[in-house]
Amino acid sequence: MAKVTEVKAASLVLDYNLYPRHKVDSTHVLHLRSALRAGEKLPPVVADEASRRVVDGFHRVVSHLQEHGDEATIRVEFRKYESEADLIEDAIRLNSGHGSNLTPWDRVRCTILAEEYGLAVGRLAAALRAPLAEVEDLRLRRTVKVGRDATISPIKRGFSHLAKKGKVTKRQMEGMETAGGLQRTYYVNEVIRTLEYDLADWENPKFVDRLKVLKAMLNEIDLDSYLKAAS
Repeated sequence: MAKVTEVKAASLVLDYNLYPRHKVDSTHVLHLRSALRAGEKLPPVVADEASRRVVDGFHRVVSHLQEHGDEATIRVEFRKYESEADLIEDAIRLNSGHGSNLTPWDRVRCTILAEEYGLAVGRLAAALRAPLAEVEDLRLRRTVKVGRDATISPIKRGFSHLAKKGKVTKRQMEGMETAGGLQRTYYVNEVIRTLEYDLADWENPKFVDRLKVLKAMLNEIDLDSYLKAAS
């Protein structure tokens, strides 16, 4: 049975360069903080013995620090890894096996991490608990090169058409990061449905202002030129 040690949470390293997820979920952190206040004992985090980098349990570390401050203590299982690839593999396996599920965007990020740290695609597929063909397809259809330095980044399913182009600007990437992940047609249809069925909240000034922005943008678009370029 693995030995569990209690240490100061602030002594652990949250290295987001190897984090399998796109970001820490603030809502999940709030739920964990609520559990801590209720007296619940969260499962121990997993960390690399040599570097003290957290391999699994970012949300738990953050929740302890936010709830109890720099003096917070947390239970940790320290593990030894032969290589960075082994560490990444364990991080992906542990994050895909319990707690908050990896989003499709997170899974694409995992494919990028695997290539960066030399983790074979077969081992990646096993860690993600996914078919090999599905994992290989993620890299082809859900990543793009960003900006002049051509950094490889994941994209959401709704922007998979951009993967065919192979490269996007940093501004486009900023927009994708805050946008919903469904197909763009879905959001256009929602606006049309809202207006067509008279569902708009015309007393909401924010809604009206954004609709004015949309109208101005549509007036500036030369749709025929876009259609000719696409054909």
